[in-house]
Amino acid sequence: MNNTLLIIGDPAGNHTLAALRKYPAESITVWESPSNHYTLKQLSDKINVVSDLDTLSDMHFDVVIGNPPYSETSSESTNNKSLDSVFFDVGVKISDITKMIIRAKHFTDPRSTFRRNLFQSGKVSKISYLDSKEFKIYQEIITCIVTYDVNHNGPTVVEYAGDVVKEEYLNKDSLVFLTSPHKKEIPYEDSLAVRWVRGKIARNTIDHNPDGFSVIEASGKKEAIISKTSTGEQVGHNQYGIVMNVVNHLGKTGPVRIKQYDACLSTGMLALITDTEEEAKVLYDFFYSEDGKNLIKSIKTSTVNSRQMFSYIQDPLK
Repeated sequence: MNNTLLIIGDPAGNHTLAALRKYPAESITVWESPSNHYTLKQLSDKINVVSDLDTLSDMHFDVVIGNPPYSETSSESTNNKSLDSVFFDVGVKISDITKMIIRAKHFTDPRSTFRRNLFQSGKVSKISYLDSKEFKIYQEIITCIVTYDVNHNGPTVVEYAGDVVKEEYLNKDSLVFLTSPHKKEIPYEDSLAVRWVRGKIARNTIDHNPDGFSVIEASGKKEAIISKTSTGEQVGHNQYGIVMNVVNHLGKTGPVRIKQYDACLSTGMLALITDTEEEAKVLYDFFYSEDGKNLIKSIKTSTVNSRQMFSYIQDPLK
């Protein structure tokens, strides 16, 4: 009996072509969007090509491999629907071995149900950090290869950035920071997360009324962009602190500014609120110090300056 293989995501057919050297065509199933079916069928018309995940629910494979789509964003919001975790869960349910490239951010999120279920299963045999430069992937996303094996018992081999390899017994509370193998896993109780607030005025609703109140739209390269508006919830109004964009590059906060006291925040901005302007200056200096920059580089696993990220920064004012 031939082994069966499911490939998730192969628009150019390269992985399918490689698989044909080992597997008979009739033993290979490929999930891809309909627009790519023709390319795959040109390799062999015996390959089963599907685009609906539901069609796989009653099937079973020896091995599932893939590089699934990571997320589905429906708006300009930083919130999006995770897809790579969905595909991985499907692979686990219908195969003996699942091996996929997914985002490493799942394993740093204490709230992730996907992470908890995966780690407490005891079946993750290996997690390997992928260097974006070597693998030629989008450099604003940290990714990894995760191997799930129903026959695995024992520790998980974790390959971190910098060629650090550890064997770890993972459980539902474990967090894995692939770019920082020695990072503290438990958030600080006295962290900067308690100072974190995000604006609630959408930039497309700012009416530029000269008689309105000040709102910080964005933190530019040279200065903050501040406008006037007469509508919206005034988060941060008449408060001290520092401000930065909600979204910036991986491993960096982006431009940090001392907050204008009477200004509130747009949805694209966050603030770390302080009691005085002097305290705001202390935080400003921290984020521009070498220690601050190195810390952010090690803990920021996505482009978002999230409250969760700040929970791993001990408050310099405490």
